[in-house]
Amino acid sequence: SGAAGAAGGEGERAVAALEQALLGHLDDSLAAASLLPDSAAATKRAQLEGAAEVAVQLCMLTGRSGVLWDHVFPRFQAYDQVPALLARLQPYILAGDLPSPAPEVVQALVLHFAEVGQPEQVERCVLHMDIASLDITQVMRVCRESRLYSAVAYILTRGLDDYVAPAVELLMALAAAGTCPATPDTLHATQAAGYKLLVYLQCCLRQHRFPPGAGPLPPARGPAVKAAILGLLLYGTVDAMIRLWHGLGGGSAKIPDAALHEQLPGPHPALRRGLAV
Repeated sequence: SGAAGAAGGEGERAVAALEQALLGHLDDSLAAASLLPDSAAATKRAQLEGAAEVAVQLCMLTGRSGVLWDHVFPRFQAYDQVPALLARLQPYILAGDLPSPAPEVVQALVLHFAEVGQPEQVERCVLHMDIASLDITQVMRVCRESRLYSAVAYILTRGLDDYVAPAVELLMALAAAGTCPATPDTLHATQAAGYKLLVYLQCCLRQHRFPPGAGPLPPARGPAVKAAILGLLLYGTVDAMIRLWHGLGGGSAKIPDAALHEQLPGPHPALRRGLAV
């Protein structure tokens, strides 16, 4: 046991030395890149992304993802070069190898993809993250604005254990789209929300998690989820759905409740709207 302990100690010291070497290399690379002129943009980008790749690979090999959040990310942030690091982190997040990024890293990722007009990349990443690492309010706002309904459903079910709210979100999205002038954009929005609604309802009624392929719900939870969804479809009122929608931060003052009522006629408004998809 003494030999094993000594070997373990040597291993820890070797990893610590590697980390220090990495951080020194990062400091030098980031400083050198910052001195490059605008005319060398391609060289600068390659240098930054190369440094980010080395940092991410080493931290993954040593199992020290905390170094990424505590030391690597702040260095890129100090030089205003966070996108270069995010580009190298994203494949590992999508592969499920980094399920719990630090909240400030998630925030930077959400803001970056929103700014560059790629909100769908936020959804792809969110579906592979632990809910505890998310700023739910911020991510929900981006996802609602960009109609990323899979991420909305994932956050509400995994974060709040609420399986009725995603169905209401999708029903309200369908109703809201119906109040807008018929354009290719609104038609696409209606089709997307309708498809996601049917897929979501199918998962719940089969007592499975969302998105599809995420496995069954726990035996103690599945029947209750199925019953709650059936209750919404058979007995849910438009007024109750609107209250839930607004209570969760959805909705828009530009769409009066009367217009939503017109789009969700009774009886059984949720069921009728689902069947009309």
